[in-house]
Amino acid sequence: MAQQHQHQGRHGVGHDKWHESFYSKLIRKDKKTSCCNLADCSPTTSRMIGDRYEVLVEGEWTPVPQDTIQNVTAPDGGAHVCAPKQQGIHKGMLYCVVCCRRRREPGRRRICDLAAAFRTRAHRRREDPLLR
Repeated sequence: MAQQHQHQGRHGVGHDKWHESFYSKLIRKDKKTSCCNLADCSPTTSRMIGDRYEVLVEGEWTPVPQDTIQNVTAPDGGAHVCAPKQQGIHKGMLYCVVCCRRRREPGRRRICDLAAAFRTRAHRRREDPLLR
């Protein structure tokens, strides 16, 4: 079985390539400050589990709080995460997540499409009191 390459969301890995043109422009929704502290962001892999969107952070699947999702597309179309080193009280903490670009492929739903579905379901829940 062929092994699929995955970005592991390792702290600082791949950061330099994207810092100036992309990561430095991301703003946290909760504090209105930069998502990036010169090494916090990296490419990652994402998936949808039920109603929960997850990203790999330092090699571990981490649930993504909806308020960390940025409404932008990365220059490479991939998923990216900004997070502190996952130690102690910072374990599981995410600053910002960029979902990968949605692509249509006949007969297949990509992880990115599932992330969009996650956002749509969450929006419907806020709008329709019967779905809360």
